[in-house]
Amino acid sequence: MKEFKVNSLITLRLIDGKTVLLVNGQEFKQCKMLLLNVLVESEEVEALNSIDEIAEDLDFRMETKRDFVNVTEEEEFKGHCSNLQVWAENLYDTELLHKSLAFPLLKALSENGDRFAKQRFAEEIIRRYKYGNKTVRSFLIEEGYLSGSSSDNIIDGILIPREAAFLEKIMEFGENYEIVPYFYKMAGISHNKSYLSLNDGKIRELEIRIGDDLNRIPREIENLSNLNALYISVNRLYYGNLFEEEFSLPSLKRLVIDWDSAEDIPDSFYYFPNLRCLQIKGPYERQFKPYIYFEKSGTKLAHLRELELYFLDIKKIPMEVIEKLQEKKVRISL
Repeated sequence: MKEFKVNSLITLRLIDGKTVLLVNGQEFKQCKMLLLNVLVESEEVEALNSIDEIAEDLDFRMETKRDFVNVTEEEEFKGHCSNLQVWAENLYDTELLHKSLAFPLLKALSENGDRFAKQRFAEEIIRRYKYGNKTVRSFLIEEGYLSGSSSDNIIDGILIPREAAFLEKIMEFGENYEIVPYFYKMAGISHNKSYLSLNDGKIRELEIRIGDDLNRIPREIENLSNLNALYISVNRLYYGNLFEEEFSLPSLKRLVIDWDSAEDIPDSFYYFPNLRCLQIKGPYERQFKPYIYFEKSGTKLAHLRELELYFLDIKKIPMEVIEKLQEKKVRISL
């Protein structure tokens, strides 16, 4: 058996021809040991930013060209030792290891008392999400690494300044956010957490809770130039004008409102001129349902394709507005 010690916590052993990675004396099984036979000084490699990009590039080229390099078990062991040694000497830079090894390994080190690894783990998650390619960003979300990031880290490390300013304003009212890949993976709006999804440093989907503290949608929502879907939850004690501050948000395509208040719903949906789907669910248990006003929006929303209004009083919507929407082939559920 051969053994190589990277530092006080990381050890590699060659056992029966197999390279085994240990963290604090325990076998580390959740990893992908990637050994690349590449020349670091080559222009082709220098154009790529991380081992992950190199691996993706090699995977693509190997589909059409079988250019395998045979190495002995001992040479492979030495390669892994060298890779991890370089990684440790370069302050746990996750660009130097494959993502499926770098992040689980950093997490394991931080859980085993490596304070520097704990600091780097938090820093690298934010940095690689902000500057990494699409594959890396998807990996971080899918594996749940961003779920542990604080709202402050999301603002300071990921969002572009204009969007960070908006989220900071929302968070002044006590809201905290967790990043998810896509809202369709959630079974409805959670009553315990607020969520957002991102794309290239911009908010793509967002949940906002309206109540005693935050009592309207801030005008600064205009800063969210990439916002595609907005989910608004209004509590039962709310009284006010949800859209008191006038704004325009052309990017929004889907608006979902869970309206539990007895307050009437104002006709301001034309603030979202390219809206395609509007879904509003009123208070199921209230005897008297809130009115919804839709006369202006019904004529101005030229791209609307779906209108779903549940547990609301629609008497204030003129019949001619409904008829015009039907003529436009809008799917209506009342």
